[in-house]
Amino acid sequence: MAVALSNLPAEEITVASGDSVWGLAARHSVDGYSTSELARWITEKNSLGSCELHPGQSLLVPASS
Repeated sequence: MAVALSNLPAEEITVASGDSVWGLAARHSVDGYSTSELARWITEKNSLGSCELHPGQSLLVPASS
């Protein structure tokens, strides 16, 4: 993970039914980063073994600026 990407501020969210890593990355976009980079950031930051999310699960996502 690039240094700048690893230093992004994070906020905690609660997963809702139907959420996906890709969808969360798209909703919490950060200027200068692609959705795929942010999806990888979410996966790595939360030590997700898979992309399967569960409603009620707490995750760190890029903070909205």
